[in-house]
Amino acid sequence: MAYHLCVTAMVLAAYLTAAKACPSSCTCDPVWKAVDCSHRKFLSIPDGIPADTTMLHLEENSFQQVNSSQFSNYTKLQTLYLYNNNISTIEAGAFAELEHLSTLRLFTNHLSTLENGMFQGLTNLSLLDLSRNRILTIPDDVFSSLQNLEVLHLWDNQIIFVSLNAFRGLDNLHHLTLDGNNLTAVPTQSFQTVPKLETLQILNLPVTSLPAYAFKSLPHLKALHIGDWPRLEFLSPEAFDGLDLTYLSLYRCNLQSLPFEGIRRQWGLKQLLLYDNPIANIRPNQFYNMSQLEELYLNDMLLDVLDSDIFKDLTSLIKLDMSSNYFKSIPPTLFRKLRRLEYLDLSFNQLSYLPQQAFQTLHSLRTVRLGENPLQCDCDLKWLKVWEGKFTAKEIVATCSRPLKLHGLELKNLNVSNFICELPYITGYSKDVWAKEGEDVMLECKATGFPQPRISWVTPDGLHLDPDSKYDGKLKVSNEIVLYIQNVTDADEGEYMCLANNKGGSDKVKITLTVGEYPFKPSVLPQVADMQPRVEDQTKVMMSRTQQKRKKANPALVAGVIIAAAVLIGLVFVLVWIVRKAPIDRGLALRGSTSEEMRMLPSRDQTNENVALSFIETIA
Repeated sequence: MAYHLCVTAMVLAAYLTAAKACPSSCTCDPVWKAVDCSHRKFLSIPDGIPADTTMLHLEENSFQQVNSSQFSNYTKLQTLYLYNNNISTIEAGAFAELEHLSTLRLFTNHLSTLENGMFQGLTNLSLLDLSRNRILTIPDDVFSSLQNLEVLHLWDNQIIFVSLNAFRGLDNLHHLTLDGNNLTAVPTQSFQTVPKLETLQILNLPVTSLPAYAFKSLPHLKALHIGDWPRLEFLSPEAFDGLDLTYLSLYRCNLQSLPFEGIRRQWGLKQLLLYDNPIANIRPNQFYNMSQLEELYLNDMLLDVLDSDIFKDLTSLIKLDMSSNYFKSIPPTLFRKLRRLEYLDLSFNQLSYLPQQAFQTLHSLRTVRLGENPLQCDCDLKWLKVWEGKFTAKEIVATCSRPLKLHGLELKNLNVSNFICELPYITGYSKDVWAKEGEDVMLECKATGFPQPRISWVTPDGLHLDPDSKYDGKLKVSNEIVLYIQNVTDADEGEYMCLANNKGGSDKVKITLTVGEYPFKPSVLPQVADMQPRVEDQTKVMMSRTQQKRKKANPALVAGVIIAAAVLIGLVFVLVWIVRKAPIDRGLALRGSTSEEMRMLPSRDQTNENVALSFIETIA
């Protein structure tokens, strides 16, 4: 008990001592020996900071310069934060007494020049952050006293030149960032003095070319970050020769093709970032011998067609991002070798259908992103919902686009019974067509169903045509529903069959094309065959009309029929006149009739008219 009381008293005494020594505008932590004087608009170091302070926060103040020996009283410092000030000058020897300092953050200040002696005495410094300043050049030997420095940040400055011996003395430097500067060429010669460098970050530069063996002086380099080089025009296939990388990025570099031969020589590569380049095609075997690759980013490119063999060598792949491209389909065997794949992003493409076979070997898959694709949630995609239900650990992000009743609904909120197909039904097609020899004819056929049926045609001689058929100058399927026949002849005459097919089934109708003289005024025949609605209860009528139109009209026969009809009509009129004028012996009709029956007898005129009408109806 006495021991615990003693320790408590010592801690309390330390707090009381620190409270007396701590500046009124700062916060002091005597246990961690940390002092926070940030956000106070100080122009210089405030008085009263304990001499044994190891961490000092002076960021977000109004310092304009760091004077020589300004920190000479704080020799215990290990971490010093001076970022977000207005520092434009650091005098030589300003940190000379801080031999224990390991971290110095000076980013977001107004430094424009680096001079020798500026970092004198910082023999144990491991991290120096000079990013977001206004530095223009890196002179020789400016970091020569920092023999234990491991991390150097120089990103977002205005550097236009790095001298040959700028990094001399940085024998233990492992991480260097030069992003966002005005370098038009990578200072490859300057890297000769940092042979232990493991990570080099050179993003967002106006570099126009990357020559062969650009990094040959960095044998220990493992991670090379290149990206946001919009002006890059040339990338040598040998640019990375001499390296043994595990990480390589080449994103957003305006590359229409990539030096896959050079990339393949990085046998141990595990992460490859190629996204946001205008690459439209990746050929088979371009990832040959990259069996160690675990992450591949091919998103935001122009890929529209995928070869089934492009990933066959990536047997260790765990993460694949192919989002924001333009492909409409996936080969069934595209992922067959990716048995270790856990994350797959196919969002923001033009996929309406996914082949079940493509996912059969992906036993390790945990996340599938399919959002922003025009997915048709029909019977052919039912497997995806079933698959989701079997593996609850999987995260499948997908939204239906069609049919309309499912538009915008997420896969996770649907049932298996929602995934159905509607049989094709031809709703309208061209009437049977007459055409003169030498004319052009267009036959139309429309159908409904889900998925939307695909229209194809069969000619009288058995030729199958669809929108993908090659145009031979005679027959062509256009707009997916129209059969175009150019310069018709007798050989084109006959029955044309329209076929409508989808995953649910098929439907068909026949259209007859007759070639010859018109049996009626040509002016009433359109060049494009009229569409007629399909009504099932008129099938027999339409078949009858079709049979009539198949027979060519005989002009002599037509004339004979017209003359016979005229003679018959004349005879009818004569007969009616005779009946009206001829007397009828009413006595014959009255014999044996009662008075009641006599009242029921029609008048003479009425009787004659009825007889005539009955005769006419019989003839008709």
